[in-house]
Amino acid sequence: MSDSIYRTKRIIASNECFLLIHYILLFLTNYFFYLVVFNLSIYIRRFTLLSKAEITSALHSI
Repeated sequence: MSDSIYRTKRIIASNECFLLIHYILLFLTNYFFYLVVFNLSIYIRRFTLLSKAEITSALHSI
């Protein structure tokens, strides 16, 4: 780990206000990432299910 990152982490850990901001930003980042990944997986599943339904209906209409 580089010295600048180590110094930054020490400053954040030594100041309660910076530490609180750090944890809030960490939570928001994880929350945003969860929303994006979860919604993307739902969209992909929904798209896959619609494709299977369309294929099934096309086969039944033959």
